Amino acid sequence: MLSSFGTGAMMITVFLLLIAIYILLRFLKGGENREYIEMDEAQEAARISQIKKKEKEFLDSFTGPMLEDGIEDLDMAIESIKLGAEYFDNGAFVEAGEEFVAARKSTDESAKKLKEVIAMVEDPAHTNSVMAKKVLEECKMFREGSERMEKACDAMLDGNEKEAKELAANKEKLLKMAKEWTR
Repeated sequence: MLSSFGTGAMMITVFLLLIAIYILLRFLKGGENREYIEMDEAQEAARISQIKKKEKEFLDSFTGPMLEDGIEDLDMAIESIKLGAEYFDNGAFVEAGEEFVAARKSTDESAKKLKEVIAMVEDPAHTNSVMAKKVLEECKMFREGSERMEKACDAMLDGNEKEAKELAANKEKLLKMAKEWTR
């Protein structure tokens, strides 16, 4: 009976030893798996970063030219505003009115293109989207100013100088904005 007890105890001891070795090996391999997992996570992050970079380049290839077109339209509007103000100062109210109408139309075209850029870009922090929003705000100010000057020209043609002076009161501010405007 003693020999069977010894054999049983030895078998249990060997079994427990095998379990301990298994746990120890599992523990050691777990460290290696963590390294592989960390490497996989780093590779995944690099891949995601590369995908985002490609998406940005793709968006820039579409929105960049549209943004440039919008800015060019605003440049034309600003030139019309400057020319219209010069005509207005020289008393050529018909020509001045035509220039302010052209400026208003150019700002409308610019705003249309800039709104398309904003609509195409989902990320509000995207460079082209931020720039388009900034230029769109300036378009609104130039449009309002050119519309007031157009009405001032019409008032001068109708012989209503008092109303024309009230409408043209912001002409200097409009010209200052036009001279200071840069891309």
